[in-house]
Amino acid sequence: MLHGPLAKKIFMFALPLAASSILQQLFNAADLAVVGRFTNPQAMAAVGSNASVIGLLVNLFVGLSVGANVLIAIWSAGASGRRSRTQCTPSSHWHSSPASRS
Repeated sequence: MLHGPLAKKIFMFALPLAASSILQQLFNAADLAVVGRFTNPQAMAAVGSNASVIGLLVNLFVGLSVGANVLIAIWSAGASGRRSRTQCTPSSHWHSSPASRS
């Protein structure tokens, strides 16, 4: 992602995120179909009302994982080869400013 036009690379990076959202919606639709077929309308309403909460949690954790990937990429691009190979967690990045790493 460092060289050349970014549009295609950003699209290819965002494609798995969009696919996971589509799969999550299909899962919720299948959930509603099964519950609607075999139970009463109250159970179907309960499953339908939880879809937004589940979507919120899934998107929260996807965002956290993307943020962790960004921090690791920043760390590995700005650090020496030895430091970037030993870096496993982004937590040390939160406690150090960019000025202190130079």
